[in-house]
Amino acid sequence: MTHASSGFSMKLPSLNLASWLPATEIAVDLGTEDPIVLGNPLQLEQVFINLLTNARDAVAESPRKAIRISVAVDPEAAEITVADTGPGIPPGLEGRIFDPFFTTKDVGQGTGLGLSITYGIIKDLSGTISVVSPPGEGASFLIRLPLASLDTQETPRQ
Repeated sequence: MTHASSGFSMKLPSLNLASWLPATEIAVDLGTEDPIVLGNPLQLEQVFINLLTNARDAVAESPRKAIRISVAVDPEAAEITVADTGPGIPPGLEGRIFDPFFTTKDVGQGTGLGLSITYGIIKDLSGTISVVSPPGEGASFLIRLPLASLDTQETPRQ
């Protein structure tokens, strides 16, 4: 079980997306607020790496290679969206993509663990993750994480 151990800023300054996702249009909208959620920074980084790796793989054969990352904040939670312009998730499989060892990738191209691990981390942090994938329109993953209360916030690690 993941234990909330420190404040984590949604600004994600350590990810250099342009060098990691070459030839991909990247749109990042982190908003004007700097929400703090509780969690292990390494585990939360793993969540974003998993989602961005899947998005990168999804757009590899797309005519328009684009990934959008956005953060919105409401009084209770930070909402993080990672969306891509890949082919999307085949209809009927959306309910299985968070299952361990399930993958839509070709044999030898994926373990089927990335989204399962991501789901487990988010759930342990009292958050939610969902996906919307209209046929042929890419996939959008929405993560909702509760904000740290003022009395439990620590200085975010940079």
